[in-house]
Amino acid sequence: MKNIFLYPKHNKYYKSPNPYIFDFHRELAKRHKIVNKDASGLGILNLYIYFFSTEIFIFNWIETLPQKMLGRFQVAGFVLFLWFVRVFKKKVVWVLHNKGSHHQNDNKLVKKVFDLMMKRSDRIITHSESGKSFVMDAYPDQASKVMVIMHPIRELFPLLNVQKTTDFLIWGSVYKYKGIDKFLNFNSTLSLDKQFKVKIAGKCFDQKYLTEIESLVSENIEFYNEVLDFDEIYRIAQESRFILFTYNSDTVISSGSLIDSIRMGSMILGPNHGAFKDLSHLSFVNTYEDFNQIPAIIKKIDQAAYKLESERKYFYEENNWNKFIEKLDFILLKL
Repeated sequence: MKNIFLYPKHNKYYKSPNPYIFDFHRELAKRHKIVNKDASGLGILNLYIYFFSTEIFIFNWIETLPQKMLGRFQVAGFVLFLWFVRVFKKKVVWVLHNKGSHHQNDNKLVKKVFDLMMKRSDRIITHSESGKSFVMDAYPDQASKVMVIMHPIRELFPLLNVQKTTDFLIWGSVYKYKGIDKFLNFNSTLSLDKQFKVKIAGKCFDQKYLTEIESLVSENIEFYNEVLDFDEIYRIAQESRFILFTYNSDTVISSGSLIDSIRMGSMILGPNHGAFKDLSHLSFVNTYEDFNQIPAIIKKIDQAAYKLESERKYFYEENNWNKFIEKLDFILLKL
């Protein structure tokens, strides 16, 4: 058993917008002591409070630190923390989810934190082969630190025998980096009888982008600008032929939404990079290079339910949270 500081801390009171860290905390705590499980919301100060009781620090999304409250000061505190880590020979594991921040990838402080983590981490975990390739290309001196473990998956949802009333469901928070506007523009260029029926389920917090998306809504496009319960998303997914990912950001390595879409038993169509490319050998994950390929691709897809369910169950057995922690443990015990 190791004494581990897991960042960020899941806050039960405010709930977590991303269940990943909650699941990570719960499963890791079954095998190790999470020293900061009762920590208050003091940001980077907690790294110092729990410093001497910690053997291993595990970081998720630490590169977004400059975007947080008092980000510049938190970064300064984090840089000093990494110096103490070297002096006292603590271990650092970084889970590399993206190639930078989706929203401020040109921020110099984001780049500074990113570069420091590449240099100071003892191990770098990534959820796709493209993450490993990225490090090999951009930070070749750090490539030996990288280990690939597939993004863990929660329990599967049952398949429902319902009529498919929509071609594509696009779900999750609506951000510009996801390229939804570009797909809607593409769809509008098709002849009316060939346009896809699309449902977009997710809250858009950017008023300017919201206006842009709303201007593209037509009789074939439904937009639910709200945060829906996952059960409601699952219901809409079961009524959709495909879940579509329109990402056009080069920062994306892995996608929790992709994994949740597998949970929902959906046929998936996404860009040919990152985890989408890694999983394209599965019958329920299909990829495209550009939107023009989509009409031809969906005509060829085999939607046989028995094959879909068999592969989905095997994927869960190999990549559930218990398996993820087993694989992570193998790495931690060698530090």
